[in-house]
Amino acid sequence: METFVKTFRDSYALFEASTLSKTGMPKSMISAIHQKEEHRSDKYQKLAHVKRGKAPLTMQYKYFVPSHEIEVSSPLLFTGRKVADPKGLRKSEYPDLAQFLIDLPMGPIRVLIASADNDFWLYLYHKSPRQNGEQYAVIIWDKDKKIAEDYGFVGVTTEGVEKKLVRDVHHDKGGNRNDKIQELIFQLTGGPSRSNPISVYEFDIDVEKEPRVKREKRAPLSEQETPSLTFIDNFANTYADLFAKLGSKAKTAIGGKAISSSHYDAALTEQASKMPGIQKMAKAVDMPESKVLSSLFNTFTIFRSESFDKAATNKDELRGLYKPTDGYSLEKEYLMGQKIGASKNYKVNIRPNPEDFRREAKHLAPEKRHQKLPQPGPYASVQSLVEVHEFEGAMRRFAWFFLSGKLQDPPKTFAQTLGLEDLPGLEGLVF
Repeated sequence: METFVKTFRDSYALFEASTLSKTGMPKSMISAIHQKEEHRSDKYQKLAHVKRGKAPLTMQYKYFVPSHEIEVSSPLLFTGRKVADPKGLRKSEYPDLAQFLIDLPMGPIRVLIASADNDFWLYLYHKSPRQNGEQYAVIIWDKDKKIAEDYGFVGVTTEGVEKKLVRDVHHDKGGNRNDKIQELIFQLTGGPSRSNPISVYEFDIDVEKEPRVKREKRAPLSEQETPSLTFIDNFANTYADLFAKLGSKAKTAIGGKAISSSHYDAALTEQASKMPGIQKMAKAVDMPESKVLSSLFNTFTIFRSESFDKAATNKDELRGLYKPTDGYSLEKEYLMGQKIGASKNYKVNIRPNPEDFRREAKHLAPEKRHQKLPQPGPYASVQSLVEVHEFEGAMRRFAWFFLSGKLQDPPKTFAQTLGLEDLPGLEGLVF
């Protein structure tokens, strides 16, 4: 069980305890920092760049994922006071935060600029020298969309902020320079000032010892791990012993939810061979692995759909707490369901992206700019299910749905509800 839970939680850094939470950052922002990828990955098809004239200028960078136990010291406070150049290379004084950014070393960095009262969070992860000013690669929290946006070296004040907040002088003039970051902070927080100080956390980074994120060539999307399979495998491993005790009741529940066609048995068996939890449950209930996987996949699809619909329409404690599944994850689920012949498969819509902010999009002809993206869908995301109920609670809720069809927490222990005595060894699986 411990190994399976670790596997699941490793897939979602959002649910792992991180000392970055001491800063007050939103969980999704923390997750973005821990899960960020380098360039030339699925998310970043081309290298980052800034613009010199009309030509893109490549920006190389390296990214080092911070440990979940990274040391968080008290923040520095900046009020906008003028300070002299500590190296004596210039006569003019700069605002304290601007000077701080100048003093940061080139290369990988870890700096969080924050104003909790304004829900403003800006994470700097690389600094690069350029003729038109030093460039900073950033992740910024969008408080309206409640997501963390990774802008790399460009676009933070021309794409991440409403156009009316940006002066024309910043358009088409390179990447995220110091002055752009200063304006962004001012427009969104009104600081730094004595009455509105800005907090800055600087975290240690050791490029010689720390592991660097490197992304090798990815497997096709249909072969990548899907959130539902990770959850289902952990569920099967956890509840195999209980289902074995239920005997014919478990077999009836599993058989009634599996696909009847044998056309997909080979694909189901192949997928089940990669899932130890499915194998354990199949052995426990004495049923083919293909039936167990098919049954759990179909039911979990319905469970996520109905959970999202209920939370979106009912006026109860769960209203609005579940998040829809993002488009890319939903596409993975759909392709997996298609591969194994799921009778209750996910539905995904592919639409043109009206705001194509890809770094390379600016250099494409207008008719070629719109990329087509999978849209978020009305299925409770696995992440939000776990976030709301915790991992064990989400599994209990799904188990009760699987056995009873009721979308609620089990009112009693499973053994009592099903007319059985409490069984030794199952204490951790029941209320």
